[in-house]
Amino acid sequence: MMRYLPLISALLLSSAPAFADDTPLSDKPAKEWLVTLGGITAVGARYPGASDLSFYALPWISYRRVGQPAEFFSPDDGFDVTLFDSGSFSFGPVADLRAGRTDNALLKTMGARDLPWGIDAGVFAEFWPIEGRLRTRVELRQGLTRGNNGAVADFAADWVSKFDNVTFALGPRLSLGDSRYMRNYFASTTPLFVPKAGVKSVGAMTSVLIALSPRWSTTVFTRVDRLIGAAGDSPLVMRQGSRWQTYSGVGVAYTFSL
Repeated sequence: MMRYLPLISALLLSSAPAFADDTPLSDKPAKEWLVTLGGITAVGARYPGASDLSFYALPWISYRRVGQPAEFFSPDDGFDVTLFDSGSFSFGPVADLRAGRTDNALLKTMGARDLPWGIDAGVFAEFWPIEGRLRTRVELRQGLTRGNNGAVADFAADWVSKFDNVTFALGPRLSLGDSRYMRNYFASTTPLFVPKAGVKSVGAMTSVLIALSPRWSTTVFTRVDRLIGAAGDSPLVMRQGSRWQTYSGVGVAYTFSL
C-alpha cells in the first residue's frame, strides 16, 4: 500500500475505509484498485518552538488492491511506501515536510537565521504487538534541503479502538534531533546558546475517524507536544516562543474503485 500525506511531522489524516454505495467495492470483480482521495485543513505552530499559529490546507491520496483491508495510520505519520509487510511488521521509505522560519525580526536580533521549508527522507518501521489494537512506529529522516537539514527520529505508539463506523486512536509521542537540527531551530547568539543532539519533545496524539457514508469519511485530530531538554531551554523558545506545541485539524476523504 502507498500513502501520501504532505505535512510536518507530523500532521495528519487517517485512511478512509473502502465501501461502495450499495455493493461493497471489494465485490466488484472488474476493479483491481481502491483509491482514496482527500484533503485536510489544520492549524498548528508555524515552526518548532513558535508561539504563533499557521493554517495548512493539503491534499492526500492512498491506494490499495481490492480485497486488501484498509490500513490504519495516524494523521501525523510521514508519507511512506511499504516495501515489506508481514502482517504485524512493515518497513519502507518515508518522507515528510519540514517547516520554515522567515521574517521574524525579534528572533533575528537574537541571532536566529531564516530557515526555508524543506523535505525530509528516510525509513520507517512499524510493529503491531497486539494485532489491530496496539501499533508502534519509528521514523528516521534526514533533511534534504540546503539551509534546513539535520536528522530527526520520531517514535510513536497508538492504541486503536473501533466501534462500528468510528475508529479512535490515542498514544504518546517522542521526537529527537541531531545537533545540526537542534542548532537550526533553537540556537542563538544573543545570548549565546548552542544546543546539542538529544530529545526535542514529548507529547500525545489522538484522532477519530468517522465513516459518514459508504464512500465518504472524515477525521478530526489533535496533537500536543512539550519541548524539553535543550529545545525547551532555548532563549528563542523561552523569550519569543512557547514550549507547548499544538496541532489540530479535520480531513475529508472519498474512496472509489479503479
